[in-house]
Amino acid sequence: MSKLYPSYFSNRIRALWLFRLEVGRIKLMVLLFFLNINATATFAVVSIKENQLGYPPEAQKRIVISSDSDIAGTEFVLQNEFGDTLITGKIGESAGSWLHSVFNYSVALDSFQTIGNYDFVQSGRTLGSFNIGEAVYDLLPAKILEFFRIQRCGNTDPRYHSPCHTLDASQIVTGPDSGKVVDVTGGWHDAGDYIKFLNTTAYTTYFLLLSYKYFPELFEKKQGKFPAILMEARVGLDWLKKMNYAEDKLLLQVQDLRDHTVGWRLPEDDILALERPAYDGTVKTSCGIFSATMALAADVFKSYDRAYATDCLKRSKSLFMLGMSDIPEIQNGPDTMYVDRDSNDNLGLAAAELFLLTEDSLYLEKADSLLALNASYWISWGDLDNIARCRIAAYSENATNVLEGVLANFDSLATLNPYNYPLESFPWGSLTVQMGIASIAILYGESTGVDEYEDLAQSQFDFLLGVNPDGYSFIGGIGSRYPINFHHQISFLLGFNLEGAVAEGYVASKLYENTSISLTAETVKYLEMGYPAVYNDERADYLSNEPTIANNAVTLFVACWFAEKY
Repeated sequence: MSKLYPSYFSNRIRALWLFRLEVGRIKLMVLLFFLNINATATFAVVSIKENQLGYPPEAQKRIVISSDSDIAGTEFVLQNEFGDTLITGKIGESAGSWLHSVFNYSVALDSFQTIGNYDFVQSGRTLGSFNIGEAVYDLLPAKILEFFRIQRCGNTDPRYHSPCHTLDASQIVTGPDSGKVVDVTGGWHDAGDYIKFLNTTAYTTYFLLLSYKYFPELFEKKQGKFPAILMEARVGLDWLKKMNYAEDKLLLQVQDLRDHTVGWRLPEDDILALERPAYDGTVKTSCGIFSATMALAADVFKSYDRAYATDCLKRSKSLFMLGMSDIPEIQNGPDTMYVDRDSNDNLGLAAAELFLLTEDSLYLEKADSLLALNASYWISWGDLDNIARCRIAAYSENATNVLEGVLANFDSLATLNPYNYPLESFPWGSLTVQMGIASIAILYGESTGVDEYEDLAQSQFDFLLGVNPDGYSFIGGIGSRYPINFHHQISFLLGFNLEGAVAEGYVASKLYENTSISLTAETVKYLEMGYPAVYNDERADYLSNEPTIANNAVTLFVACWFAEKY
């Protein structure tokens, strides 16, 4: 018995100690549970998404607060650089979730117009800062324009790289002139690769010319004979004229998808330099966009170089007549990314530009009839009808009525999400479409004097410059957070930041299936969580992170409008 007692006593003490330890563990768990609830409410992951270039005093100023938990009803203050509180308010109800932003709160500061730098503080935490100032967009057009010189091909004085592809094209490989060697040196590389396309080059050149036509005062500084933007437009125009190698002939593109199979290299070191074929493009679609661009060029250059302008007009009229004749509608080229499948919009834009230049009402009648056959709710290098309607809106009630419906549709879609994204899907090149929508909202106002859709243009511009779920300015070198890993061979191989280049934007997650594109850790997380679209700042990502001449050109036009307006 005496031997058992110490063991019994020890077991009782041990059991009591274990009981007290378990009670303590439970208390600790309960305490941590309530602490976690409080931490979630007070220390949620919150950030503001603002236009990173800032806001002019009289502009719409919309900031979106995103959070991983509900912070409705919490206090926010606006403080200046000295810590003085200027505005106090409460965050309203969430505008809903969108992509990976769970709670989103829109804060409008339109009435606040005092110039300065401001911190946005919520529940005692500084979420971010923004500025209000004069001329905050003044330098943006010139920065975007710089990208085109990097894209130059041939002996066109390219920036960063040497002259390249000086033997384009090795020969024509399709059409009646197959086997013929032609000079199609020059122009721009289309994107991060080294292929050149007639339709995207014409679209790009058209928007460069349009930017100058509407906002000439932004480009008063001259280098030689022409303003810088017109010098750049000449790069595109001169190459387009070479693609019109005979009076009734056009080429569609130079090089094919072999360009994507030989690895990354500088353009002057291209091992395919002697294997860059040209493809026939004497079809209605090519004739239309070529004619439209040449007509606008004739208008813009008539005060600088009358002989050049006369040649542009001659080519415009000739190719318009060819496009209206009995030739094929489309050309199925070797690279189906850039095959335009409808010519009515192309020829309608050509007729619109010829009317504006010549004042011949027959062209206006032709434009109206062509555009009546094609009412798209889109805008891109392959969807030109709404640009054409904008150009003749002051002369055509039909054009104005269709535009009103198109813009009302985009405006309605934009109200359905907290970031004013105006599309129902996330196509490859979504940002190009967004900038296109902004451009037709702007052109509609310029043509009709009605500013009803200026806010739609503003929200797309803000989205471009940071008011999006990831808080990116999608223009290289602009703002505090921007793409640094563009899908672009020259900038990667030479190791410089591609300033002024515009990314492709958000793209549907499903498009990453069955690709070998490398993904950021953040993108992987979003894809695993099933979000419908992502933006991926990775060098290999040609879906959301490749700059293109077409995207840069339409973005330039939008940036010019804001730079001039404010």
